[in-house]
Amino acid sequence: MKTWIWIIKACLVTSLLLAAQPARLQAQSFAESSPADFSFEGLSFGEPPSGDMLCFRGDCAGYPQSTTAHAPESILSSYMRRLDLTHLGRTPVTSPQYDFFNDRLVRISIRTECPEEQIAACLEDVIISLDARYGLTLLRKGATEPAGSLTGLYQTDSGEVVSVKAIDGLERQRIIAIQIYNHRLMDELRKAANPNYQPSPLPAPYSNADY
Repeated sequence: MKTWIWIIKACLVTSLLLAAQPARLQAQSFAESSPADFSFEGLSFGEPPSGDMLCFRGDCAGYPQSTTAHAPESILSSYMRRLDLTHLGRTPVTSPQYDFFNDRLVRISIRTECPEEQIAACLEDVIISLDARYGLTLLRKGATEPAGSLTGLYQTDSGEVVSVKAIDGLERQRIIAIQIYNHRLMDELRKAANPNYQPSPLPAPYSNADY
């Protein structure tokens, strides 16, 4: 019975990742996208940490640190801002986490929680807000591991990648985890972490005919 409940929930929420998009997202091709410089709250990929950031994990040498900063544990350094984005649309979000590799911004992570019965509205609000900011083309949608996780992969008009995951939380809560990253810089990071890593191109824009 639990298996069937999960399958039904997966179908419903997965469809929302597509249904929440403006119609243009399903038809837009890379050739039709208008190139634009990407900026998240004034910071672009490839740039070093800004002066209003606090390092809380990784190699923080030379940068202001939070009082709870961890010793280096990876090739990434993670930062947060003292004052930052608080909402995507009407949905409150956690303070964004900025990940740097060789003092270059490679990834931005944001999270929010929604009651399970409001997950459709939360996903729609978050995705429409991101689309209004950056322009999104849907590349892939579907269920992933662990069980209870649904994902949508998008590309912005400027070529950055946006991953949106809705995963099971505690006490009937659903967690929406958003990652925005530069595909080329993330390939460099993965290659540094694993010399055997083989870069792969992004998938073509999603089409209903693909599924």
